[in-house]
Amino acid sequence: MNLSLYNLKILKMLYEEESVKAVAENMFISQSAVSHKLRVMEKYFGVELFERKGRNIVPTKVGHITYDYVNTILNEFEKLHIAVQDVKDSKTGEIKFAGSVNLGTYVLPSIVSEFKEDFPDLYLNLHVYHSNEALKFTALAEAEQMKVPIAPIKSTHPQFSVDEAYAVQLENIKKRVEQGQEIVGKKIGLTSKVVQEMLGVSEPDYGHLLSDVVVENRATVDISKLLQPKIEGEIAFVLKQDLVGPNITAQDVITATDYVVLALEIVDSRIENWKITLQDTVADNASASLFVLGNEKTTLDNLYLLSIHMELYKNDEKLNEGTGAAALGNPATCVAWLANKLSDYGITLKAGEVILSGALSGMVVVEKSDSFTAKFDCLGDVCVRFD
Repeated sequence: MNLSLYNLKILKMLYEEESVKAVAENMFISQSAVSHKLRVMEKYFGVELFERKGRNIVPTKVGHITYDYVNTILNEFEKLHIAVQDVKDSKTGEIKFAGSVNLGTYVLPSIVSEFKEDFPDLYLNLHVYHSNEALKFTALAEAEQMKVPIAPIKSTHPQFSVDEAYAVQLENIKKRVEQGQEIVGKKIGLTSKVVQEMLGVSEPDYGHLLSDVVVENRATVDISKLLQPKIEGEIAFVLKQDLVGPNITAQDVITATDYVVLALEIVDSRIENWKITLQDTVADNASASLFVLGNEKTTLDNLYLLSIHMELYKNDEKLNEGTGAAALGNPATCVAWLANKLSDYGITLKAGEVILSGALSGMVVVEKSDSFTAKFDCLGDVCVRFD
């Protein structure tokens, strides 16, 4: 797990300036943004790096030690930058900037212009947001990278809307696709009426499944790569035809389905202590993390989805159970809702995609050394272990 160079530069400046205000002015960001970065880094290291004394901050013993290493890292990176300049005729790539409106309008353009003169083969893409908007786009990705959950976005941005949350989700998914991941399906969350009432919403939400989140049946997952995982049993649909909303029905879903397979979904929230609102979980890709598919593929011929019975076991002890009817009355109805919802954003469900249709029972907390098995009366079983 790596800290970003940007954060390290902030840490270095905090040590040298001993002032959040001075760092904010030098970095052209808000003082709250500097304080947020510092909290993230202190959570990452699990210890305080600075003590507040009046309007100033003073490094702790660990802060002094950390500074020496940070200085070395940044100096080595500067050497790398010089080495890249030496071979600049052979380089290619893309760099993206995200900054506040003031930074993006008055500072970055001249820097980008100079950089393009030195590196003409690089494509530069400058995105300008308000400081709060930029924080919403970057905070969740940073939380996942550093394995440090963040405060609920809705609590720090009370006006954060559901549409804005989906925009954050789609932007983060776009970045991961640009980094080489593929979208292999979608997931539907909040299909339980009880959970909907708890969050004060009247419909489910959805997230994207990427190629790096697929886990083989009976595999072992490294729990250290997760933050605060939970698990649930579901029915997964694999499509043979595209589903293009709006006006998709449950019968349309059944017609477009190649087969169904049992699934375990490992959900994981980047929001601290799972204190989520609808906006938080939507922005967080519907709390998606990993998923496991069973081996037995079953067509929907003569299969009554509503009555499919599932039992979820933890370390060979049955914890809960449910039926297909637990997912909005019918798992196919959930997939139809998804196809219609996606049409609002110009997205379709594509043939070959995996669709996780929603939990058939409650989520269960996952801990190290746990093993889970979901048994379906007509679909076999699916297992996963955590170490």
